[in-house]
Amino acid sequence: MSTGLPRGRDGADALVAVFLVGWVLLWTLLMAVSHSAPDLDGMEELVWAVSLEWGYTKHPPLPTWVLYGLTQIFGRPIWLPFFAGMAASATALWFLWLLGREFTSPARSAVAMLLVSTTAYFSIRGTIYNHNTAQLWSVAASTWLFYRALRYQKQGDWIWLGVVCGLSMLTKYSAVIQFTAFACFMLRHGSLRDRRNISGVGVALLAFTIVMLPHLIWLVDSGFAPFHYAGDSLDSGGRLAALKETGSFITAQLGRLSPILAAWLAWWWSQPRAHGRAGRCAAMVARPQSMG
Repeated sequence: MSTGLPRGRDGADALVAVFLVGWVLLWTLLMAVSHSAPDLDGMEELVWAVSLEWGYTKHPPLPTWVLYGLTQIFGRPIWLPFFAGMAASATALWFLWLLGREFTSPARSAVAMLLVSTTAYFSIRGTIYNHNTAQLWSVAASTWLFYRALRYQKQGDWIWLGVVCGLSMLTKYSAVIQFTAFACFMLRHGSLRDRRNISGVGVALLAFTIVMLPHLIWLVDSGFAPFHYAGDSLDSGGRLAALKETGSFITAQLGRLSPILAAWLAWWWSQPRAHGRAGRCAAMVARPQSMG
């Protein structure tokens, strides 16, 4: 990867930040006036948030810690879990914005961020404060930091990558899917042939271990309670039931992603068809490179 200087902050960052703050406040207000109680996941988190623990029988502790801190400030109003969920969603959109700014123009990065915001995960389901929603920001942030670490080769980016990956793992163990994607990328692109990357990965792993260590100790002491819960949840009653659940899951994901899929299809169809698919793909690659 090319090495260069990271860009500085500018007015576009401030505008996006103001937009996202307004986004959170608007969604929180709408949910507060339209609901008489939090959703089931939000209520569950409020129950767990009565105390700070290094782990809970169902999930890692970070989302509960966040809600515990919020309850110490605001008490337990109906809108609090909705606010926490949308804050996590908006923070994820912020890191998607930052990632886009690394290789394209502010306008295009903003369009990409807005398109992503229309999906269910960042809108109506973003109000559901559970471990999936709470993990959105750390997945986006770790992707941005991974890009920066490889491109700029700054030790600080590697350290923060390890810290954020640790926080993502403290949110939900499914973070290992993201880590696997990072590893596959590095293997595919030969990144590990660069000694700087090997050193950086070592630094990131050290930071990750430090963040995770107290929870790992708790896991051993608790007999790996969250893993037992996950194992019980996977007992679906046979292959046919598992296939039905898989089909339902895939259908649900397509429905939730349908706004951005529809936008992509509309863009694809609007492109000049005379050049064929290869020409359109080449245009997609060439356009960002022509931007400053």
